[in-house]
Amino acid sequence: MADDGEGFRSRRLPVRRLKATIVQKVEMNRVTIILAETGSGKSSQVPQMLIEEGFAPILCTQPRRLAVVAVSKMVAEERGCELGQEVGFHIGQMNRTSSRSKIVFQTAGVLLEEIKSKGVAALSHYKVVILDEIHERSVESDMVLCCVKILLFWNKNTRLVLMSATADFKRYENYFAELGETVEKVAVSNLASKIQQHLFQCSVKYLDQVLYIIFHSQHLSVMNSLEQNPSPFKTGTDIGMEIQHLIFHLIAHIHKDEPDRKKGILVFLPTYRALEEQWSLLTQRALDVEIFVLHSSIDIDQSLEAIEAYHSVRKVILATDVAESSITIPGASFVIDSCRCLEVFWNSKMKRDAPRIVWESNSQAEQRKGRTGRTCDGTVFRMVPRTMYVTFNKFEVPAMQLLSLRKQVLSLFCAEARALNDALAFFDKCLNPPHPDTVYDALESLEALNALQRDARGKKLPTPYGRILASLPLSLEASMLVMEGCERGYLNECAVIASVLDTTPSPIILPFGASATAHYSFQYFQESQNGVRQSRQAALLGNLCAFEFWQCVLKDNYRWQKLSHEFLSSTIVTVHGEESEKEFCKQHHLSLFSLNAVAELSSCVLEVIHRWRPQSIKLLTGPPSYYTAFSFQHLCFHSQDDESCLGLPYVSNGSFHNENNQSDLLKIITQARYLEPQSNYELIHFPKEEEGKVQCVYFRGGFCAKGNGCEFSHSVSSTPVCKFFLSGDGCRYGAHCRYKHDSDVPRWDNHLELDEDVAQFPTVLCSSTRNLEGTMLFFGREALSYIHQLQDLATASIAVACNEDSQLEAEKYDPSLSTVILDLPSRIQILWGLNASSLVTSSAEEARELPDWTKVKCIVLNFPLRSISDPDQHKAFFQKLFHFLTVTQCKINLLNSGLVVLLTMTNIEFCQCQVERAGRENFLFLQSSTAVDPAFFKGSSIRPPVKLVTYIFKLVFPRRFL
Repeated sequence: MADDGEGFRSRRLPVRRLKATIVQKVEMNRVTIILAETGSGKSSQVPQMLIEEGFAPILCTQPRRLAVVAVSKMVAEERGCELGQEVGFHIGQMNRTSSRSKIVFQTAGVLLEEIKSKGVAALSHYKVVILDEIHERSVESDMVLCCVKILLFWNKNTRLVLMSATADFKRYENYFAELGETVEKVAVSNLASKIQQHLFQCSVKYLDQVLYIIFHSQHLSVMNSLEQNPSPFKTGTDIGMEIQHLIFHLIAHIHKDEPDRKKGILVFLPTYRALEEQWSLLTQRALDVEIFVLHSSIDIDQSLEAIEAYHSVRKVILATDVAESSITIPGASFVIDSCRCLEVFWNSKMKRDAPRIVWESNSQAEQRKGRTGRTCDGTVFRMVPRTMYVTFNKFEVPAMQLLSLRKQVLSLFCAEARALNDALAFFDKCLNPPHPDTVYDALESLEALNALQRDARGKKLPTPYGRILASLPLSLEASMLVMEGCERGYLNECAVIASVLDTTPSPIILPFGASATAHYSFQYFQESQNGVRQSRQAALLGNLCAFEFWQCVLKDNYRWQKLSHEFLSSTIVTVHGEESEKEFCKQHHLSLFSLNAVAELSSCVLEVIHRWRPQSIKLLTGPPSYYTAFSFQHLCFHSQDDESCLGLPYVSNGSFHNENNQSDLLKIITQARYLEPQSNYELIHFPKEEEGKVQCVYFRGGFCAKGNGCEFSHSVSSTPVCKFFLSGDGCRYGAHCRYKHDSDVPRWDNHLELDEDVAQFPTVLCSSTRNLEGTMLFFGREALSYIHQLQDLATASIAVACNEDSQLEAEKYDPSLSTVILDLPSRIQILWGLNASSLVTSSAEEARELPDWTKVKCIVLNFPLRSISDPDQHKAFFQKLFHFLTVTQCKINLLNSGLVVLLTMTNIEFCQCQVERAGRENFLFLQSSTAVDPAFFKGSSIRPPVKLVTYIFKLVFPRRFL
């Protein structure tokens, strides 16, 4: 460990000089607020200072994934430990923590999910909870703050530390006053004069000074425009090229005037489009600079590379607000702040989220200023006059007061912690409560979606459909897309598409330049030429095909090579590593980080569906569609001067999905966006069109004065179809559009039923092995008690593996076995001293010799009603078991054996142990699943949502490997 994290760099940070004060305040008070200047080291040093004094374990939240990863890596390096051990992080579905972790960094969203599922227990493990950057008022951050406040009433031992550079202390002091204890403040500020040898100076210049420096007459219009119309945008979300050219000339001036090429330039712009415009200006003028981009749609690894790397030429970093907090950019001497940011709000009239450009707050401006002056002297250029800047709001509007809260309201109704179930009461307790109408609108919308319903007393309760939506780790739109796909037999595909929707960046790397972006997407999916541009839907289908391409060409090959390495030990096999994966993705314009994130998220989605088991789960059968694309081939080749693969297109239309399937998926994606109750166009009954008549344009507008005497049609069915309805952005008018929002995908009834017919286990077993020829291998002596009921089995022989070494030992546990064994027919063989666990031990080679694996065609394992105390241990068991079975079939050259594995366990255990993904990783695909009667196994009764289910897997190798 590197001197308890107090290396030279950390010792000179301002916050370290107040260690004794901070530790004392945290020890004496339940709530402590640390107001520390940006660059003081609060994010990385406060957690370390506390664990050095025995306050472990500690939970720290950050507002963004990028900050979580960056800070956790920094702390792990300072403490000289491997990331994931003493210091870990958890973002989305990526959990790199262990039971030994003393400091855990998380996003606010991850902590919120834990609180909703575990209540007080979510925090009881930690001695200190640190909420960093509390001035960033996302919905999740404000909800976490409210949850922690509620839980502090019940948990008297946990300490809360709030940290920010610009937060309003009085507001938070008043908010936590209900706890009845003093809220202490520690201010880490004005230290530059005291430790000047360790800190750097930062100056601020405004637009009038910038114009004096540049002195181009063409830029005077920028000042005039702001004086006449002080709007942050030109039109829509376009900030205008006048300000872009001014920023470019300022960059060029700095580059020419500053001789030290190590001093970089950081430019804050509000939108991706604005970043792209500035990038185009910089590349067209051929400045001798290296350009990097920080945006949520850019690969996180590339972002960190831009932050950490030093270069011989000057670097210009174009960034949105993702670079505002908790990230130190070495050598960023100049910050150009456009003073604009993107704000997403809920348009109550259009019933949709909409973006707009707004002026930044003073708090955001200070955060952006803090990106320089940290590792060198710095200068900040604010692209507004000082007189305008002083009129900006002190703090940004909390997201809770801007957005629709439908998913959040639904998740509260479904929370296991009852203290959170009343959404109206909960939001009223938040720091800045949303308008009550926003919550009422969310409740009304959720009722119309049948996600909520009223009981006999009028109390709102979540429906089964609502519970599944809330359980899915996705946005509401993406969750509805999954359920739509599940109902139509496209669960695997829609799970991936929904995961792409909620993952940034997307799997297909999006370079700057619309033509390049279209070119990259076109290599995976070619848009139809039917006259309707389906850019958003086509982009999602393209990313689906890109994900399947990665699975098919790289991951399946990787799995096959690992297997080959084991069963063909004499063959030299080159196994892919992470670096080769990165190289493959780079050659095919893919983000490995995003592909892994989508793979993990889509697997979690499938596990949630398996946990709830809607009736449509029966439509999930066999391998995904790309797996059966036997004719698909891809050969990589490159030109000498191009690192990209030239085997274009990488995926042709029809390679993974036939035309009908592609059409269905496009319609499902479109339909999912319009499942809102306000957009009930699909429920309108259109009368038969009056043949030969064109619709009256005045009737369409609602003001035809001729009535029945009009020579044009007054039939609704004559209404032309809205050309924007199927476009990427959809129609902005929604249900108010004058044109027809027609769709040939009927709306499905989301009155979801979770009741499932229960079958008898012998019936399921016999029906699933009806055409099987070979030996069935049962594990567990319990099978001997019911084996006589399986007279309908068509298999030639049956083997029962018993853990006990002999019949005599087995009869000690069950004396009736002597009679049972005596009555067994000759085709049933007992293998003593063999159980499923022995297959995955170090003596696996010996285990392979016990049964005659050349004849085994089916394996039956039952785990009825056994509680799982250690899911990780069981996960490892199933991974090893499936791997053993696959390797064994390969060793004896039974690649076409079609081995069947029947597992009987509860749906909850199935998800906890991640059985489906363990099978998939080893070419064992889930074919079907059926709920069975637990009474057959003499088990106690179980209650929904727990069900006893028999899962049927089949070994299927890609034909291209055979």
